[in-house]
Amino acid sequence: MSHPRPTPYVELRDAYRYLNIDKLCDVGYINLGKTVHTASRDDVAKFYKMPKKDKISIVGKMRLMEEKDVKEVLRLYNLKNKDMKCYIEFSKKEIAWFMLPKDGITYTYVVEDPKKSTTLTDFVNIGIFRQKCLNKEKVGHNWDHVYDGIIQYFNFTKNDYKEMMK
Repeated sequence: MSHPRPTPYVELRDAYRYLNIDKLCDVGYINLGKTVHTASRDDVAKFYKMPKKDKISIVGKMRLMEEKDVKEVLRLYNLKNKDMKCYIEFSKKEIAWFMLPKDGITYTYVVEDPKKSTTLTDFVNIGIFRQKCLNKEKVGHNWDHVYDGIIQYFNFTKNDYKEMMK
């Protein structure tokens, strides 16, 4: 007898932006044979190379979130989620706790409106996850840890997603 299974009501999309190809290959985090077929490490590193600052065009001033930004980040968060059927309702206190930067744990970047610096146009919150490399001796690399950055919350009203992810 089969049992009914719930239908998912949310969709999760993820994308990877590798920053240190050599390290990720050394520790076995990515396997070039499976990831990009038969591309060389140099080809993959070139593909994921960080753009030069002059190639990034963000409208406004981007900086780390500060205590004074909590109200505006909450406004942007609610603006993004107002038409969603399912989302977490945060208070100002909860937004502050979840999104104010904590070194090595979470970083939130905000973009100030170029016309009015007290207004924010965009924000992105990135959670940091540290993973211990257990195969150091077996594989023969020198890395102790790998770090993942996961975008948890965001809203871009003036800037393009691709520009913000550069």
